[in-house]
Amino acid sequence: MKRCIVILFALSPFCLVSCVKTDVPAECPGDFTAYHMFMCVKHRSYHNDLTDSDQFLPYADYITNHFHVWQDVETGEETKGEDVQETTTNSKRYPVILDGIAQVTHQFTSWGNLSGIDAITTNGIFTRADGVDVPASGVYLHPGGTESTDIYRASQLIDLTPGNEQPYMVPMTRTKGLLSVEYPSLPPEITRVDISFGPVYSHIAGDGTYSGSITVAKSFPVNQPVAAAKPAAEETPAILNTFMAPTIEGAPASLDMSLYSDGATEPDMVFPASGIAIEPNVITPLRLTNPQEGKWELWITVDGAWEMVSDFTVEPK
Repeated sequence: MKRCIVILFALSPFCLVSCVKTDVPAECPGDFTAYHMFMCVKHRSYHNDLTDSDQFLPYADYITNHFHVWQDVETGEETKGEDVQETTTNSKRYPVILDGIAQVTHQFTSWGNLSGIDAITTNGIFTRADGVDVPASGVYLHPGGTESTDIYRASQLIDLTPGNEQPYMVPMTRTKGLLSVEYPSLPPEITRVDISFGPVYSHIAGDGTYSGSITVAKSFPVNQPVAAAKPAAEETPAILNTFMAPTIEGAPASLDMSLYSDGATEPDMVFPASGIAIEPNVITPLRLTNPQEGKWELWITVDGAWEMVSDFTVEPK
């Protein structure tokens, strides 16, 4: 088969296309050239983020790497990259120029912010045009129960058959939410906070279907405030953020927040809570408060209002 570079509408039925066509969704406006494909970031800020963070920054500020998968809708055959590729553009759109892609209809899937090639799985299922299910690539959301990264995904049907000379823009969306725990000044002996949360989904397929179950653990070092700094009423609470896959429908998730003193193998305090939900591209804010000596409370926001989910009394050692 002869290989050539397609420029605008110059398309030979005997050539492989170098770029791809697409419709342009409203969330990613711009001027494009036929047979060119661009990626853009749809989820630049979290859905319930009230700060002014949706600034439409350069693409690489949100997504630092990519892994592309092309799946022939007729045969189910996949064409995949050999490794995760670094994002190398300062533009707000990421161009995808691919030589050697067959002139057929593909299911195109792109993953962003992967921790490495080991994150790619074959846990997905793809239904070919004839209705037969075949294996498809997917991603581990929390390999080994770790937080991993802020993984993005895009999936779109791409028709590369001759005569489809339109530009194409593919929006990338978040696969995880953000578990955000705010806490005040802790007892001075506390040097570490561990969080265990689950069950949450462990895998996602190219079509966005979640599956599997896992509990995620993360450890945070605690930097205690310097003595005689700001008065307690003026201190800015610390925030522990964890990228978290969505919680599983019908399986309420539980949180264990453990506080450790320096060198301890057993926690000084454990704050459990249950019934917490995580959604993609949504912040789930929790707040640990210490209203009086020995009394602790854990709060969560529901419809914009804080509600207490549990309270604890901790006896001094």
